[in-house]
Amino acid sequence: MSLSDILTNKKKSKKINHKNFLNIVLILIIFFVFTQEFKVFKNLYNLLNKDYYARATDAYKKTFFSGYCKGSSHGFLFHIKNKYSKRFNKDEIPKIINNFNGKKEYWVFFNVNAKINNDQIIILNNKDKIDYKKYNIIEQTENKCFFIEKKND
Repeated sequence: MSLSDILTNKKKSKKINHKNFLNIVLILIIFFVFTQEFKVFKNLYNLLNKDYYARATDAYKKTFFSGYCKGSSHGFLFHIKNKYSKRFNKDEIPKIINNFNGKKEYWVFFNVNAKINNDQIIILNNKDKIDYKKYNIIEQTENKCFFIEKKND
């Protein structure tokens, strides 16, 4: 092997190393952009440190059609289901009155075939005139979302 052969081999190996370096840098940039854009580390942290209902409530607080006590009020429903689950009978779920879109979000309770309990009512986006003297207000938010129970007279 001559000296010129050795020098040309070094030049080729430098070109290969330079290409490998650029590929690695490009892959790292794509990786960091991906993790930043999809908030991978924040989502992983929340997944490990928050329970399902806290994550669902937070997610629905930020959506334009839902919100906590706006729109379909899924956040308020998840909050009530989580906080007051011991008040609900196993095969009954509270009646839901939603003045936003008229749809009943019974799916939040996972048992859509359960009997509707008219003594417990969740009111979302209150526009109706309800006689609250007949009910105990368990929780209310923004004077628009209520969880009430019928008084036992």
